[in-house]
Amino acid sequence: MKNQLRHRVPVALLCLACWHGAEAQQAPEDAQAGPQVQALPSVTVTADRSNLNASTASMAATRIPTKPIDSARNIQIFSDADIRDRGDATPSSALQDHVSGIDINPDNESPNRSNYMIRGYEIDDDWGTKIDGQQHLEWTDLDLYDIDHIEIIKGPSAATAGISDPGGFVNFVTKKADWTHRGEFNQTVDTRGGHVTNIQQNYVFSEAVAGRSVATASDAYAPQLNGNAEKKRLALAQNFMFRIGRARTLQFDLRHVDDRQNYGADSWLPAQGNAPAPIDLKTNMASPQDRLQAHDTEVAYQFNDELGPQLSLHHDLKYQVSDRDYHYMMPYQLSGNLLQLSYYDYNNHKTYAGTDNFLTFKGDLYARQNEFVVGFQLLQSRTRTGSNSTSPGANDNCASYGTFCVDIFQPSYAGFNWVYGGQAGAAGSGQGVNSGRDDNTAIGRFTQDNVAIYVQDQWHATDRLLIDAGLRYTRTENRGTGIHDTKVEAATPDIGLSYKLLPTFSVYADYATGFMPQTQVDTSFIAPQHAYQDEAGFKWIDDRYSLTASWFDMQKTNDATFSPGSPDHVLYVGKLRISGVEIDASYRLPWIPGVRLALNYAGLDSRVSADLDPTLIGKEFPSIPPRQFGSWIQYDATVAGHAYGLAAGLSHVGRRYADVSNTITIPGYTKVDAMAYLALSSDVKLRLNLTNVGNVKYYAGASSPLAIMQGAPFVGLLSLNVRY
Repeated sequence: MKNQLRHRVPVALLCLACWHGAEAQQAPEDAQAGPQVQALPSVTVTADRSNLNASTASMAATRIPTKPIDSARNIQIFSDADIRDRGDATPSSALQDHVSGIDINPDNESPNRSNYMIRGYEIDDDWGTKIDGQQHLEWTDLDLYDIDHIEIIKGPSAATAGISDPGGFVNFVTKKADWTHRGEFNQTVDTRGGHVTNIQQNYVFSEAVAGRSVATASDAYAPQLNGNAEKKRLALAQNFMFRIGRARTLQFDLRHVDDRQNYGADSWLPAQGNAPAPIDLKTNMASPQDRLQAHDTEVAYQFNDELGPQLSLHHDLKYQVSDRDYHYMMPYQLSGNLLQLSYYDYNNHKTYAGTDNFLTFKGDLYARQNEFVVGFQLLQSRTRTGSNSTSPGANDNCASYGTFCVDIFQPSYAGFNWVYGGQAGAAGSGQGVNSGRDDNTAIGRFTQDNVAIYVQDQWHATDRLLIDAGLRYTRTENRGTGIHDTKVEAATPDIGLSYKLLPTFSVYADYATGFMPQTQVDTSFIAPQHAYQDEAGFKWIDDRYSLTASWFDMQKTNDATFSPGSPDHVLYVGKLRISGVEIDASYRLPWIPGVRLALNYAGLDSRVSADLDPTLIGKEFPSIPPRQFGSWIQYDATVAGHAYGLAAGLSHVGRRYADVSNTITIPGYTKVDAMAYLALSSDVKLRLNLTNVGNVKYYAGASSPLAIMQGAPFVGLLSLNVRY
């Protein structure tokens, strides 16, 4: 009954909008016609890419091309030009810079990528990312030079995306061959000794076949690891586009990423409360460098067929292979005042195969325009994991184990109140074995099969009112080594409305659900996580400006943990709740030609609403800042035939907690970035980016109380872009 009451806000707004819709004039609006519907995952046709929210019809939210102003979902879109202007080094930093409610959560277990959080929830590397609308296993960061634009769909999206995280998902839309002979060369060097070289080439084979190639080689430093991580990368991408008659298109993509990385200690010993900030273990110990190798190869194709004026078919297929092999260290509490550093050799091999197929029917429902989608999806992932750990026992001491152990009371650490990691079972903490050193080797295999059937409908109830509805049935089967084989089924609905008060101004409301199976251990069955969200807001979007303001209230159920003393028995900690307000705005100032301003703000209230430990009820979630703000102002002009630009941006992230008990505080920070560019000709451009201009020392986030990550120091980047 509680879940049935959760859509009270959208239903009330739906009734109100329908009443106004009946009173509205029936004259069609010029903007209602919109662009021609195409079956590709996203289509952008515009010369000015500074406001893609106004010009892009996205299929990520509903599989029906819809501009953000018409959609009942909160969709934010920004282009590759925006990424370059800000000097973003990774997709994670690009998302944080451009969109409200997104924060970086460094992943100490997968340092070749940075996890990002949307609306307080970490985006899973299996289910939170799509490329061109296809599910993508993100164990390595996507090459930024391969991206045309990025679409962020906020909130639970199980009706559209199937298994997904409560916060939403990200769709990276890549660049495609466009039947032109042109190329591009990019070279970037930075003040930390890093460099990136990129080349892109479009070519035409015939009127029916075109191709595009991208190659990027880099030797740089991962900013989320405070400059300790030297990261060498080779990224290759190949796209072919085929025209088959007038109504059929086929696209074929092949990508390969090779990451090789040496990085220092990925963990930081935290101070108690607001005491002095964490100390880098590598700075204070002669610890060896950790190392990582990651390889990712994928092949995908998409086929679209306009079967008739009212019927179209979409079919896609993808196969992906990913490998990770790395050696890293993790701190654990030993007896007394000793902290142990355990070293792990870890390798992971994963294959993913999936297909998504749907039909789109275009017609009328009660004499009003209607588009209906019906489809099915098949996905399978197979994982093979091997690990070897070397750990001292609790009876060891620092004298006998050397640099693997830290005596927290030695003079060099005087004045710091160390937290060892909390009680057994807390994230990122652990206990040393009773005696002797422990060398463990583990091999595991895990397979997950997913079958889904879904329907979606978009109905123009009036000239002003658009109603979106979707329903998806998903069946998931898990089986493998050391887990309980399970079959989980879920039906996940989504219903929303968008009502246009003006051609450029709309209000919207949405009720959405999320679904995420959990790993079953031994004989224990762990029920899947479910998420429920109410959201309402308004959008004011034109060619010159874009403003989206939203309020949401989200709950996630079935967070699970093991019962103390009974590892085969699972207890559910209850509900986690996040509510908040988000604002994303951009504006081209009419009274100062050439000036663009972008602002984003997120205010989140995250609380534990039920837990086995009553002292945790009401506590804030770890790593979620209650306040977050970003701004960017840019001036573009032309003098003597040469275009130039100047820009500056400010980012503020409020204080966060590193633990659920709210005892370890990660201080808030404010940093400033700047940019300048000069076009030497129509085809040659120089750009200078200065990130963290004041060299502010800050902490980007925490994946556990014993893994607090420092942010990037000052970095200057000089880039050359040549088009030919």
